[in-house]
Amino acid sequence: VFVYAIVFSYFTILKNNVFRSFAWDLGIFDQSLYTTVFSGRFLYYTAELYMVPSGIYFASHFSPILFLLIPFYVIHPSAETLLVLQASALAAGAFPLYLASKKILGDGKTAMIISLLYLLYPALQGANWFDFHTEAFLPLFLFFAYYFIQTERWKLYALSTVLALAIEEHVAIVVSLMALYFLVVSKPKTIVEPLKNRQLNQFSTSAITLIVSVAWFFFAQSIK
Repeated sequence: VFVYAIVFSYFTILKNNVFRSFAWDLGIFDQSLYTTVFSGRFLYYTAELYMVPSGIYFASHFSPILFLLIPFYVIHPSAETLLVLQASALAAGAFPLYLASKKILGDGKTAMIISLLYLLYPALQGANWFDFHTEAFLPLFLFFAYYFIQTERWKLYALSTVLALAIEEHVAIVVSLMALYFLVVSKPKTIVEPLKNRQLNQFSTSAITLIVSVAWFFFAQSIK
């Protein structure tokens, strides 16, 4: 994880320094955070005024995860900060993937191989190479959500799920499908059995997640 984060931070910064990055989407996020921190204009950017007349990023995509990036951007207000955060987030996704794989397979060595294959996956590295996107945080939070629901750590599962939903409105579709999967595989004897228990379990948590993710999607659309 550390080696991946260092290597891709270095080379994506180098790519930016030789003018091989673009407004879509590194420039958009860099300007959006800069205007928020220094100009008093909330997530304002100018690259798509023909399409987003307000110039507010939330009119294009609802991504509250950007609020978590602001403290890092304040420390070092530069596109380099975003590139380092992206490489680190994608690399860190290997950690919950390892935990989930070890939980399912019961074999640490196989889980390690799966995590290494994740870091070596060309499509992952291609996404890392192409500027900056909030979706880079998706593997980290989704893998954690997957692990925490299997280990029945409900508070951490809820936190991971909310953070995943905060990435972008379309993530609600992915989260709802994952919730639907766990809803099916939980296999209660009857539909009312988990409700009578009055305690969180995989079935009831999946049902709540499915409802929340659908509601989140329409809420995000209304914000846009």
